[in-house]
Amino acid sequence: MSTKTNNFQNKKSSLLLLLASILIALLAQVFTASPARAECIYEGETYQTGDTVGPLICMPDGTWQPQ
Repeated sequence: MSTKTNNFQNKKSSLLLLLASILIALLAQVFTASPARAECIYEGETYQTGDTVGPLICMPDGTWQPQ
């Protein structure tokens, strides 16, 4: 009986360790991810997010919006 209990405890501990490792890996990616930056094209020229051309500003999704 003792062997079965120890075996169950070992499997339970291994599963918890695996789940904790996965959670830590996922959280690390969330907290270290850089913000999305897109390029916008205006009359054949490439602009970075935040650049302005006249009254327009390049947005992170690659579109132009009025300022």
